[in-house]
Amino acid sequence: MGRKNFNYAGVLERGLALLLDGLITFMLLLAVLLPLIFVFQPESPESAEALAGFVGIVGSAVYYVGTEAKWGATGGKMVIGLRVVNRHGERCSPGEAVIRNITKLLGSGTLLAVIVAILLIVSSEDNQRLGDMMANTMVVRN
Repeated sequence: MGRKNFNYAGVLERGLALLLDGLITFMLLLAVLLPLIFVFQPESPESAEALAGFVGIVGSAVYYVGTEAKWGATGGKMVIGLRVVNRHGERCSPGEAVIRNITKLLGSGTLLAVIVAILLIVSSEDNQRLGDMMANTMVVRN
């Protein structure tokens, strides 16, 4: 489908939604991690770090994939008024949500990944980053 059929989200909107998602996931992960640290009482800083890393990776995956598969948008996207759709304009499937978030989870936090995502969004016809291209999805305005 051509560009005229969808109201694609731009880099700034997507970036703001990602920032909000970062705040949401931080609060959710902290709410999970603190009781786990209290219960398991890691014996070393390295053990606590490993637990935090595991909770962070798994929790982030569940948040991003789960919210996009269930509602077609993360909390940040909902606040900004964005949603993830497939080429037919339908909410992305659970499989598409997994595929589109693989690159986000693998490259999250690295400046190179952010730069590549921005360059792809501004240069692709459908404002897609790599994960969107792989899953054949797009982020659009409601």
